[in-house]
Amino acid sequence: MKLLWLATLMAVTAPGIASAAIVNVDASNGFNYVPGGGSDPAPVAGDQISFVGTPPTLSLAAGTYTITNATGEAGADPNLTAWSYNVGTSSWAWRFVLATASGTVINFYDAGSGSSKAYVAGLASVQDFSTTFTLAAPTTVAFTLQDYYVPDNAGGVSLDVQPFATSTPGVPEPAAWTLMIGGFGLTGGAMRRRRAMAGQLA
Repeated sequence: MKLLWLATLMAVTAPGIASAAIVNVDASNGFNYVPGGGSDPAPVAGDQISFVGTPPTLSLAAGTYTITNATGEAGADPNLTAWSYNVGTSSWAWRFVLATASGTVINFYDAGSGSSKAYVAGLASVQDFSTTFTLAAPTTVAFTLQDYYVPDNAGGVSLDVQPFATSTPGVPEPAAWTLMIGGFGLTGGAMRRRRAMAGQLA
């Protein structure tokens, strides 16, 4: 009986949010527009690009996700706090592109730029970066930087990607409700059997 109540309690209180995924995007990654070349102007959702390098990817279920700056978190590369698209000119930025594995742009994000890595990494807009995106179906998403010529690049960005909390804390998810109701039904059935056995013994 105690085990049944424990299982029910766990179903009600279990978090509905999966573990975060850290994505490290280094400066060996970029893209070209298709057709044509280059990566300016900044891409918009729906544009088609071809990847330069092999971008890191995540296979995600349908739903809404949050992306934040992962600097300082476990799993984040400490060298990827900003990236330069031309080290010789001291051009640094904190921006990246999110696209499908086939190169369809989901969105472009730009949190700031400047003349040094330390300056860009210290911007409040970079440190506090947060955005959300929504997938209508399971999708493999790729993360890349905004440059088509990568040999003169340096640095990169580290991202924390995790499901967006859409339910109010403490309110069970539908699956948890199902398990909880089933647990109550089993508990009630066990109690009825005990009463019936007690009546037979009396």
